[in-house]
Amino acid sequence: MLKADSSTRTKISLTWPVHPDNSIKVSGYILELDQEHFGHFEVLYDGTGHPETTSFTFENVVPGHHYQFRYKALNLNGESEYSDSLLVRACEVPTQPGTPVWVSSSLTGITIKWDAPSDSGGCPIIEYSIFRDQGSEAGEQFIQVHSSDLEQLNYRNSFTVTDLPPDGVGRRFRFKVRVSTVYAQAESDVSDSMVFADLPAKPEIPPTRLSLTSEHAIQV
Repeated sequence: MLKADSSTRTKISLTWPVHPDNSIKVSGYILELDQEHFGHFEVLYDGTGHPETTSFTFENVVPGHHYQFRYKALNLNGESEYSDSLLVRACEVPTQPGTPVWVSSSLTGITIKWDAPSDSGGCPIIEYSIFRDQGSEAGEQFIQVHSSDLEQLNYRNSFTVTDLPPDGVGRRFRFKVRVSTVYAQAESDVSDSMVFADLPAKPEIPPTRLSLTSEHAIQV
């Protein structure tokens, strides 16, 4: 099976397995490319006479562009059928998204925000994912929250996390964010701990003047 060993914004490295010999030894491989994704394949590499070569690096690709590849084996009797085609998009791993920071807290959730990656790697961002710890000093394990709410939302850079334990009020939680493209993922650093609690209630009684203690001060 043809596969892409690596893909960047400038090149795609491809490999394929050695074709099994039947009665006649394989004498090489031909690799073809469809740049427009319309089924118009052209020979990219002709390995006739070089059966030991089972890899090829295609360079000078266009970032974010789709490329489709297929190959066939040769022997003295002719050519095999084409392999299944492989679709590859030229891009790299995105840079980290920003570390989540606290926006606000309430008795129903914690609102966080983060910065998008400075570089998407050449492929568009598909979505963000949010993870939180267990809300304790030993809470090193992170779990994903609100996965269905964030699915395919590539524009989000803030969110109110309400997927918190019922007994979590007063505890502190840490968060991290994952960004996903069609090629790869990258995770942010872990945030500072954020308390799951509401703001103090409004004081019901205004301050009361007790006495004038000096020319420049009032005791309340």
